[in-house]
Amino acid sequence: MNKKIKVSVIVVSLNTLIDFKKTINSINSQTFKKFEIIVIDGGSTDGTIKEIKKNKNSFSNYLIERDNGIYHAMNKGIKLSKGKWIIFMNSGDTFHKKKTLENFFSEDVKEHDIIYGDTIVNSKKLKYLVESTAFDNKTLSMPFCHQSVFVKSILLKKKNFSLIYKYSSDFEFFFNCFERKKKFKRINMIISNVKSGGLADKKR
Repeated sequence: MNKKIKVSVIVVSLNTLIDFKKTINSINSQTFKKFEIIVIDGGSTDGTIKEIKKNKNSFSNYLIERDNGIYHAMNKGIKLSKGKWIIFMNSGDTFHKKKTLENFFSEDVKEHDIIYGDTIVNSKKLKYLVESTAFDNKTLSMPFCHQSVFVKSILLKKKNFSLIYKYSSDFEFFFNCFERKKKFKRINMIISNVKSGGLADKKR
């Protein structure tokens, strides 16, 4: 890519071919084009790898190899990223609107480290809004979805997600940022649509 990359969208996949296509199409349909897509696949056997290679020119980078869980895969994506901001998408997740990235960069983002918004969760029977909340000293679980938060890449490159925790390393990372007084900002915007039933969702 020869354009200046402002945001890295890291997509983690494993045997989710139909959902993977949906996510990639959502990213590529964004009106804001200064992004890169990085795909980390854990060794799919359902045709996802063929789809990745078919569309490899759409990706800044991709990596296909076994990993030790979702946070290990996310850390691999962080290492390959070149954008100033990072956002993660799991297969099946999509941006809420085609102008999501455009609207994000129209916000005052320069003075903040972590910027988050709301999420639409799709289950088999219903669709509902999950409004994000702020971190404080009493926060015990994620106050926003990781698919609806933009993080300055320098933070993630300095401190990757811990591999000690199987389901809560994203919470550990953001709480550590809160304790180190990094600047959080909530924006009044729905950022992503996500599927319910992911690993962290099931183990909550």
